[in-house]
Amino acid sequence: MEASTLEFPRRGRVRKWLRGDAPPSRGMQLFLFISALLCGAALSGLLFAGIWRHTAGEAAQNRAAQVSDHRALVASKQALAAEKARFHTELVLVAKAKHATAAATASLAATKAALARSRRELSRTQSADTAARQSLAGRVQALVAAAGTLSRQTTTLRSELETLQTYASNPGATGVDPGYVASQAHYLVASAATAVASAGDLLQRVQDLQPSG
Repeated sequence: MEASTLEFPRRGRVRKWLRGDAPPSRGMQLFLFISALLCGAALSGLLFAGIWRHTAGEAAQNRAAQVSDHRALVASKQALAAEKARFHTELVLVAKAKHATAAATASLAATKAALARSRRELSRTQSADTAARQSLAGRVQALVAAAGTLSRQTTTLRSELETLQTYASNPGATGVDPGYVASQAHYLVASAATAVASAGDLLQRVQDLQPSG
């Protein structure tokens, strides 16, 4: 029997067959088989559609998760690259700071050494200046003493000359005593020689006080 020539029983007959105890006919069996196939195909289609939708949803979620993960990975790589660049910059800055610190330390050490040398030079200069002042003070004192001695000798010589001049002008009733005059003259010559020597010593001391060169 071809499928085109099949004649399905009417509804009334189906109800009658369902209410009765008679065995189903061959057409009814074929109808039930085809109905079962159609129902199975429909259920299979619905199940396949549900599974496909679920699978498509999971695939979409997986794709979205992959895109999100890729974006997060790209962002992480970019952040890591930025961190590496910043770390490299910080390393350069640290190296520059270390170099500057070393240069400052060396400059400070050189400055301390120069200051120590300057202090030593200043101490030597002060010591030399103190010694020079003490020597100059001693020379000035000696010069003052020599000048005083010359002044006293000159005053004594002048006094002796005035006395001799007075005696020669008024020798008295006995007249001029040649022995007295000779002794006074000898004393005056000796006093003059002493004064000349004192004057030479004073001149030498004055020359010693003058700066050389």
